[in-house]
Amino acid sequence: SRPDPARSGAAPDAAGDAPADVLARTIAACMAELLDHAQVSIDDDFYDLGGDSLLALRLSGMVAARSGLRLQTTDLMRNATPRELARLSQGDPARPDSLVVIQADGPHIPVIAVHVLGRNQDLFRPLSAALGPDYPVWGLTVGVPGDLSQIDVRATARVYFDELQQHAPGQPVCLIAVSMASYFAFELARLLTEAGRQVPVLAILDATGPGGRPSVQGFGKLRAHLGQLRRLGWGHVETLLEQIRERRIQARDQAQIDAHPDAAATEVVNMEQVIQANVLAVAAYDPVPIDAPIAVFRADHSFWDAPEARRTGLGWAPVARGGWSLHDLPGTHLSILEPGNVDALAGHLRRMIAAAEKAADDAAHSESVRGTGPGPGRNG
Repeated sequence: SRPDPARSGAAPDAAGDAPADVLARTIAACMAELLDHAQVSIDDDFYDLGGDSLLALRLSGMVAARSGLRLQTTDLMRNATPRELARLSQGDPARPDSLVVIQADGPHIPVIAVHVLGRNQDLFRPLSAALGPDYPVWGLTVGVPGDLSQIDVRATARVYFDELQQHAPGQPVCLIAVSMASYFAFELARLLTEAGRQVPVLAILDATGPGGRPSVQGFGKLRAHLGQLRRLGWGHVETLLEQIRERRIQARDQAQIDAHPDAAATEVVNMEQVIQANVLAVAAYDPVPIDAPIAVFRADHSFWDAPEARRTGLGWAPVARGGWSLHDLPGTHLSILEPGNVDALAGHLRRMIAAAEKAADDAAHSESVRGTGPGPGRNG
């Protein structure tokens, strides 16, 4: 029999006995059990209680087993309380599965962050704030699949493509991704352009391209370290120590998996396994050159990049049939997206979007003068 929510961690509240209220208490009980809380209110936020992307996957399974409600990938990103999730049982079954709003609609071409994870798309919220309210910012995510072997660049990009075709058809879009997610964004750009969609900006954030990213070696590497020490002082040492700690943790986790492969396969996935699955998916992907222009953004703290890495757009030049550009941003691999640093990226994107919109307006005007009708316009 199903557990009684009132006896299983759902906090007493003002909800009644309507089906949605009973469902909300069931979801609250699931959250309490999963997050090890004595009680959870139907208005408590899953992420405020300690939830994350991996725990969201487990919660979805628990809710489905106990109530029959099947939560979609992005439901917990948009609705983080039991009351909000319960309302989904009465909502539109055709709601977006992978597309989430980070910043509401504005008059400009939307910026879409591809393959995002984490609470409330936190990584890209500083960018949306820096762009300003006139720039819509969306996210695409498939979340964390129960079977990590399902992670595949082409298949995932196809899911994103279908989502955009259904829920945002026709209009131009700008794509942006960081690190390995850049390959998912690249494949999505290929699908969109082949379908006749405009992708005026494909922004790649500090990712190594398929052509490789050579680093300085020998005395050149030592000289680069000394340059960073003069520039950043103790901050450079702290960065190196953090990198060493991260590598040790990764090595320890991998050693445990190698020592107990059968046990690792049955345990709940952790973020290190998710990252490794994405690494394998990217390694198995063979990118085809695309016509969309690629804007490559490099973290200026990446002092180890050899001159050849810069000359080839961090390895993206071989697949950039539509041209490419390279821009330095202040910060490290992920801190380029943090408040303060992200202002530089926002400035680049605003200029690129303005140029794309002007080109579209000029083309539309030329066509109207010739009497052939307007061309594809922008959002709004």
